[in-house]
Amino acid sequence: SSIMPALVAFMKIPHKSSMLTDYLADMRNYMPFEHRTLIERVEAMPAIRGLAGKEPFNAILEAITEFRSIHYVWAQEYINRWTADPRGTGGTPYMQWLDQLIQETRSFKIA
Repeated sequence: SSIMPALVAFMKIPHKSSMLTDYLADMRNYMPFEHRTLIERVEAMPAIRGLAGKEPFNAILEAITEFRSIHYVWAQEYINRWTADPRGTGGTPYMQWLDQLIQETRSFKIA
């Protein structure tokens, strides 16, 4: 889906470079051209963090965090618990990196 990459681009959520972020960037090559173009244009927009109200900005980050937390639970329940192999999509240690995405999103909130 292109929705989460577009939201991450709009919010300018910084994510530490990793095999997972490289994989996610590569996945753009398989998105419809229009979706990829939209994400690139959103990435080029200026950051809103300094202009946004604390509560609305943090509420969006919390919604993204909640989505990612549900994704983490589903990955745990439907994939991780059934295999001893810690590698997931693209050969990544997905449980570790899904948690990393959650923590980085949560830590980007305005204090």
